[in-house]
Amino acid sequence: MYPGPQLYSPAPCDPGPTLATVLDLALGEGPAVEAYRTASVISPGNLATAPVARGDFTVQAREAGYT
Repeated sequence: MYPGPQLYSPAPCDPGPTLATVLDLALGEGPAVEAYRTASVISPGNLATAPVARGDFTVQAREAGYT
């Protein structure tokens, strides 16, 4: 079980629209949520080989230029 009811965005006060989209997605899916829910370490990796389970987060992060 994870430690609390929900995650919140650590985004800067005024992120650009591309970063805001990626961070909003990260609240519901992706490596941060996986680490939070499983209480395990998720090492940084290559988005080209990211698990399919991370869905739109991976797609949006790639489109934003993150690798």
